[in-house]
Amino acid sequence: APMMWMIAKLQWDTTRDADALLDEFYERMFGDAAASMKACYETLEESYMEARPERLALARWGHRHLLTHSLAISEDALEQAEAYIEEALAAAADADTRARIEIVGASLRYGSYIIRAGAWARAMAEANIETAEEAQAVLDRLARLITLDRERETFWAEALERDDILGESLRGQRGHGYFVVDQIDQVLAPASVSLGQTVSVLYETSPDAAVEAVTRLAAEGPSTFGEQALGWLVELRGDAPNLLENGDFEDWDASGTPVGWSTWSRTGSARFSRGATKGRDGSAAATIANADGACYLQHVPVEPGEKYLCCVWASCDTRGETVSASLGVRWQTRDGAWLPDRSYEPRTELAVQGGRWERLGVVAAGPEGAGRLVFMLNAANQTGDAAVVYDAAAVVKLPE
Repeated sequence: APMMWMIAKLQWDTTRDADALLDEFYERMFGDAAASMKACYETLEESYMEARPERLALARWGHRHLLTHSLAISEDALEQAEAYIEEALAAAADADTRARIEIVGASLRYGSYIIRAGAWARAMAEANIETAEEAQAVLDRLARLITLDRERETFWAEALERDDILGESLRGQRGHGYFVVDQIDQVLAPASVSLGQTVSVLYETSPDAAVEAVTRLAAEGPSTFGEQALGWLVELRGDAPNLLENGDFEDWDASGTPVGWSTWSRTGSARFSRGATKGRDGSAAATIANADGACYLQHVPVEPGEKYLCCVWASCDTRGETVSASLGVRWQTRDGAWLPDRSYEPRTELAVQGGRWERLGVVAAGPEGAGRLVFMLNAANQTGDAAVVYDAAAVVKLPE
């Protein structure tokens, strides 16, 4: 708002001083709270203008892509801006000024959930998880993240109904197709990765401890993480069969395609190949290089209403390099027609490093009319010779 007001004034008179105009805005809008509100806006602007290579690599508009939004500002800047809002509310001399500040604070809170979720999820993914104690520490952080996400769901729903400029803006974005709420799994993807590794470490150390941890997550109520943890446990225990054919990519046909799989390349430039010793344990794996947009895909018969854990291990074939790995699910009817409603299509994406394996996973719930789950291992915007490597893919049906 301050910048828009300043630019509007300059369009009428380009000789006016920009900083003076901003000071005028703060004074007229916030009165005695002007200094605190100016500090709030400047803190957010300075953080937003900081170079973040990971944000630039996405090259997406923040208001349409939550993953980009999660990298907009730092968590430290967010906390400082929130403190300035509290200062401003205390300094406000009248109800109208407090109402204006409250709208700014609510707007900041709306975005804060994604900033914090992204920061916490990335921190979890960077954690070293080799012992039961380290795994438990990750689970404790995950509990905070689940609480935060539940608060987000409630506040976002309430914000959409607000009778002020925040509510009007959100409803306007929804009307223009810019309103996104179904990308949260992309923001939480790093936490999902650490969850899979956490359950695996606990299970290797003590199967009973893994069962107890998953039970605690489930007891906290319905959540994507609880469903994923249950899925990891089902897969580790072998309680349900892998519905994918040749999920370990050991068998390949004469055309250079893994048996049971198909390949797709947007431009035809992608290189699909068998990494003979590039799997997690030195076995075979599937690789994609030089892809503008490409994937391995397999169709799995499913039933509407059933839930499935879809997972895969991913890495980069070159030490010192990083590539993007992505797991997605789409739905078809039994006759092979795509379902038109794409809001039920989970997808997760993560930057993976050479020499380190990460486990990607999503829980997919079959929508009405679904007869086939399309399991997709994707690669996009690749440059250089580094390839993304996939191994040990699985689809397992979750228990009722």
